[in-house]
Amino acid sequence: MFKKIVSVQILLLVFLLSIAHNAQISDFIRVIGYVEDGEIEMAENILNEIVTDEGSDAELVYIALEMDEAIGIGSCDFECIYIYGKALLGMYRGSYDEAIELIKEGDFEGRLRFKAMETLGVLYQKSERWEEAIEVYEELYKMSDDERKPWYLYYQYQIYTIIGDDKRVGEVIKKLEKEYPLFMEAGLKD
Repeated sequence: MFKKIVSVQILLLVFLLSIAHNAQISDFIRVIGYVEDGEIEMAENILNEIVTDEGSDAELVYIALEMDEAIGIGSCDFECIYIYGKALLGMYRGSYDEAIELIKEGDFEGRLRFKAMETLGVLYQKSERWEEAIEVYEELYKMSDDERKPWYLYYQYQIYTIIGDDKRVGEVIKKLEKEYPLFMEAGLKD
């Protein structure tokens, strides 16, 4: 799951995660030691344990997985990944406005741009800024050409349901049924 990446990037991940959850600092210190000794596989094993440990905070695991993916994507510089990590931590801590500003100011490229925009949509939802979240998901839908595309419609469906816009709920359901019948057959509209 965790790819072999340069030591600085692993240390960034470890730093961000240790800030987020003090209970697992000793594990992160062990990871740093292994990285410094060049034992990347041992460091990866500990990070895998944190991610798969049933006692790990679910939001923290989400951050670990998102950061791992951002690092693995490698489509922008170190500072860009750092900003994305800070935004994820802001979301974890409930500082939604701060996280939103970080994402909006970030110069994300390639696949990480999609990840950052998805996170922005989630942040708007958590902030109950429904129309802004819908705009993000509409833009993602237009830009996407992969398996995530129906999910962007589904997120719009969820928001329209929350705000009670039955007309737009119906429009999204029709579009999903027409363009993504297998997605709908999976029972995801409930």
